Amino acid sequence: MTSKILKTSIKNPPAAENEFDQPAYTPQFTLQISAAVRRLAWFLNKPMTETVKILITALPAIMDTTKICNTCRDKSICNSCIFCPNFTAENNSVLLSAF
Repeated sequence: MTSKILKTSIKNPPAAENEFDQPAYTPQFTLQISAAVRRLAWFLNKPMTETVKILITALPAIMDTTKICNTCRDKSICNSCIFCPNFTAENNSVLLSAF
């Protein structure tokens, strides 16, 4: 069985606060994942794009950021990477503000 892909796009992205907030990738979700993100977005009363950002921001709270950092192949943005151990505490406060 082939899975259908739902493409999401940002038609009018808000002005970015800094260069790392610029839209950089339009993910392709399966219908199942898209439906799950949509339901989480309804729960959070946020757009799906903001919900994905919240979910990614939550990852350092539940994953070993040191292991992620050690296996990283792009050391160009360490100071602003959400998986950098020094950056994680700030992200956890962002996550909590979403609720």
